[in-house]
Amino acid sequence: MFNFIEDFKGYDFENFGMVRLPDVHIPEDVLKKNNLPLDISHKNFLLELARVGFKAKRSKLSPERIKEYGDRIKNEIELFDELGFIDYVTLVWLVYNKAWEMGAYTDFGRGSCAGSLLFYLLGITKVDPIDKSLFFERFVSRVRAKKKIIDGVTYLQGDLIADVDINLGGVRPQIIEWLMKEYNGKMSKILALGTFTGKILLKDVYKVVEEVSEDEAKRVADMVEKHAGIVENIEKMPDKSEQFKKWANQHSKVFNIALKLRDLLRQKSSHASGYLLSFYDLNGFVPLELNKEKELVAGYDMSQICNFAVKLDLLGLISNEIIQDIAQNIPEKIDEIELDTNPIVYDQFQNGQLLPYGLYQISAETAYKVVNKVKPKNIGELSDVNAIARPGALAYLDGYVAGNAESPHEVFSPILKETRNFCLYQEQMMKMATAIGFSLDESEILRRVVGKKKIHEVQEWKEKIYKKCEENGFSTNIGDILWKILDDSSKYSFNKSHSCATAYLSALTVYLKYKYPLQFYTACLKATKNLPTPLEDIAAIQKELAFFNIKLLAPDILKSHTDFAIEDGNIRFGISSIKGISENTLAKFAQFKKSYDSKFDFFDAAKNAGLSIGVVSALIQSGCISFTNVSRPLLVLEAQTYNILTDKEKRTVKLFEREYDSALLKIIKELSTRKDEDGKPLLKETRFATIKKKYEPYKEIYKQNSGNSKFASWFYETYLLGFSYSYSLRDIFNEHVENLSSIAEAKNVQKEDKVKIACVVDEIVLSKSKKGNKYYKAIISDETGKHTLFIFEQVFDKIKEQNGRMPIDKDVIIVNSISKGDTLFGNDIWIQSDKIYMKASELKE
Repeated sequence: MFNFIEDFKGYDFENFGMVRLPDVHIPEDVLKKNNLPLDISHKNFLLELARVGFKAKRSKLSPERIKEYGDRIKNEIELFDELGFIDYVTLVWLVYNKAWEMGAYTDFGRGSCAGSLLFYLLGITKVDPIDKSLFFERFVSRVRAKKKIIDGVTYLQGDLIADVDINLGGVRPQIIEWLMKEYNGKMSKILALGTFTGKILLKDVYKVVEEVSEDEAKRVADMVEKHAGIVENIEKMPDKSEQFKKWANQHSKVFNIALKLRDLLRQKSSHASGYLLSFYDLNGFVPLELNKEKELVAGYDMSQICNFAVKLDLLGLISNEIIQDIAQNIPEKIDEIELDTNPIVYDQFQNGQLLPYGLYQISAETAYKVVNKVKPKNIGELSDVNAIARPGALAYLDGYVAGNAESPHEVFSPILKETRNFCLYQEQMMKMATAIGFSLDESEILRRVVGKKKIHEVQEWKEKIYKKCEENGFSTNIGDILWKILDDSSKYSFNKSHSCATAYLSALTVYLKYKYPLQFYTACLKATKNLPTPLEDIAAIQKELAFFNIKLLAPDILKSHTDFAIEDGNIRFGISSIKGISENTLAKFAQFKKSYDSKFDFFDAAKNAGLSIGVVSALIQSGCISFTNVSRPLLVLEAQTYNILTDKEKRTVKLFEREYDSALLKIIKELSTRKDEDGKPLLKETRFATIKKKYEPYKEIYKQNSGNSKFASWFYETYLLGFSYSYSLRDIFNEHVENLSSIAEAKNVQKEDKVKIACVVDEIVLSKSKKGNKYYKAIISDETGKHTLFIFEQVFDKIKEQNGRMPIDKDVIIVNSISKGDTLFGNDIWIQSDKIYMKASELKE
């Protein structure tokens, strides 16, 4: 009898894990452009490009330094050649070169490849690794590579191939299309597998098995600890927390199910940036499948696919797309901007007024707090910000800012001095190992061994450290110090090559923002359409524009372009970014954009252009229509009513346009009472009844929305554009509520001062303190900024009595609060009860 398990046999891969690089061909036009012979080897091709790259640098160097650069580039090229990586480096350069031809901005580099002088001279990275003391061995070394010659062909161990993340900005789709053609049948996306793990698994199982609330499940999941950014294994939690142990014993069924489900497959998808590039045709070489976009996907995930072919990470970061946009609209050349000590950059960190939006990396909440505390004065300190703003390293923030930490030993003082005697970087760990006699290759092995915590190897290398100290005349004490630093910093130390390259990109975005704010924000606004929450980003940008005396102008059917555009020192809103305007709509909009003599012409033109009534309503509600003084709620009602009419009825309506001053509703009513020359009614009674029936829902919306025209305009604009240019919430409610403050003003009052604000609840979460007391934490916003609001349990009943419920996301509220510096404590809250309707279906809800 057939038994699948017993009959199942594993497949024996000969030389499993050894990968043949894909064919790499340098196009003839590239060789001719660089005046190189058609039969040049790939190694010499890279050398020639490196020589060209070094020319600009050479004139600024002393003879001794020239030799240092020469020796290093020779060493790197020889090592790449020895390890079989020349074709891989050539492939990476060809991808970058194609991106440059397409006009892309490529940044300063990503990961440890920024430590390569060859990559710097080729233009792939833009940080001089010698100047910044970056190690090539952190990227490539003999101990991190392995090759085999099989039947005269070179194969590389796949998981040790040098890995470069390639950021292509806005040309990523074109580059992928180009590569797919170049490597037809040999390139695919890579599978991504999601597994059941950690805190989320525990929360989900608890909710399903015992049907507890989200808050209760979250409370238990939050018991699972996190150290240096790594979530603790739930199996170990009973030994680490008495509280968790007690819960696990009381809910053993839940805990045991969670343990059994760990690491089982939860979902699969395609990797966001990973692509497989093979020497062999993929069909028959690896299992393949199609994703939901009908793209070819290799049936192994990132951890396994490296055993079969080369992996390319093709990124498309919006930051690079934004910089490219700015570069096309400013007089300076981006690559010639000095960023190491430029006052335009570093003055912003000193003056305490740094605005976060659009600043690469440092706009993130944690990094923004760190950069404002550190106040970096140069590129090195900005790099340190990137290294510190991470779990684990954050513990050293105050000590770094104080700058009074002592060196652990004079042997290591020159190495740690640049980071105020804290070991922030992996390269520092390597330097410390070389200081007692290890080679850079050996120090890289040591760093990896300590980081991976392989007990046998760790003990072996610990003994090597003491032996090396003895060989070179160092005391055992130095071995103790080095081992402790290695062990401690392995939990949080950062790759300096990556941190430094990232710091340059951060500095560039600061420079562009404060030197060219108009071009910077216009590019950022254009990029919002590619973000998950475009309207929220538009709102965030609009809040910052006032600092630069720039206005975000309303969309206008005559003045607006498809995208955001500079107009007389301000920025005009782009039609394509109005909510509900699709690419299909934009194609129709081009023939629709003109001046109109009357609203009826406007309605007809929209219909003829194929614009739906929903799009027409959105254009009106967002304020695009500037040729009539009719209020937006009424104009929407008229557009919707006009849309109900037949073509013949529309022609009849136009006959009475002047007589009734284009008042559509009056005209329709008049038509129901008038007769033509033959004595027939211009609008039959039955037809009038039909029109009226269809009109009633729109009328209800109009009645509701026209009751508070200011609030309606604010809501329309916020809903469709992300911000209101007509009124602030303070403007709207000032007529009814005295002494309203803005959030910007609330941030500058003294502690314990009372503050009253009209604002929007962006996000509100019910939580419990360690003592079990309930409280709400809310993020509130108005046109001037965001703030944090806490609402404690003792005022819940009062708020519910005033409003019938507690606030929820997107509520407009007026809050009486007390300032606590960085936060507000809410006492009284009134929820705005008026609702503005955008469509008839909302009435039924």
